[in-house]
Amino acid sequence: MGNRFWAVAWLIGVAFFGGDVGRGEAGGASGAGRPRSQGTAPVVSVTTFLPAGYVTDGSVSYQSALQKALDVALTTERVMVVFPPMTYRLDDPTGLRVHSGTTLLLHGAVFQLDDAVRRDGQAFFAKEVTDVTFLGGEIVGRRDQWPDDVNVAGIRIRGRSARIRIRDMVLRDLSSNGIGLFGSGEKAMIEDVWVENVVVRNCCNKYVDYLQPHPGPVKGSVREDQGGIAFYFVRNFVVRGCSLEGSRSDGTHFYRCRDGRFVDNRVIGSKMGGYFVETCHYVLAANNIIRGNGSRGVTIERGSRFC
Repeated sequence: MGNRFWAVAWLIGVAFFGGDVGRGEAGGASGAGRPRSQGTAPVVSVTTFLPAGYVTDGSVSYQSALQKALDVALTTERVMVVFPPMTYRLDDPTGLRVHSGTTLLLHGAVFQLDDAVRRDGQAFFAKEVTDVTFLGGEIVGRRDQWPDDVNVAGIRIRGRSARIRIRDMVLRDLSSNGIGLFGSGEKAMIEDVWVENVVVRNCCNKYVDYLQPHPGPVKGSVREDQGGIAFYFVRNFVVRGCSLEGSRSDGTHFYRCRDGRFVDNRVIGSKMGGYFVETCHYVLAANNIIRGNGSRGVTIERGSRFC
């Protein structure tokens, strides 16, 4: 990798962990999988888990090796996992499982989902996690190649979780949410979430207009697949400086959320609604551009209060 990339990695490592970031060895060098300890947190480059002579154009999937890199987090309190700039092909829609205490440095990395995917899934998945951060990177789906009943998201987090940060990402051409955060209920919410400077373009399930035959989500998809950004049972969140473009259903869907801020965003060209708030309390929207959406620009309904 070039010196500029590793300089950026070093700076982010210092910011997050107070330590230096060692340069990873490419091509499956000896000692693969051995984290480099920097202070109290190891720093891992996924390339140390790849085979010798690995390709960078996405023509070969190394998904199982990438998962081994992420699984380092199971043995330490926190870890920084570096994905150097290249195309990473994902052919299993189960996705890459992210564990608590993981910061993913993705600047310049492109995650390309396979056009042969035929079941629901996502690129990244986490369940009941804390202290997870995504920085940079691009997730690219094959929405126009997949059947309508295949629902694949970019990032999906489920269950009681906290301290989630997603910044500087592009998520496009997916058939479910770009970002979907789904708490388990009022007593098991996802808390303390910041999503900033993210582009979600041409995502979501197909939704048939109410004035057409068979309205609603197409067969094989559910309401959770609606919304370029979808939050269910999320509390204390900020979505700021994002651009949500060309959703096949809603631009956003906030359901049973509390104490949120949706500010300085653009929601443009959604097939259905732009900004959709349902049964939420104390969710504020301000200084947004919401235009060119199919049904309603803003919908606040079903018992929402102080929104």
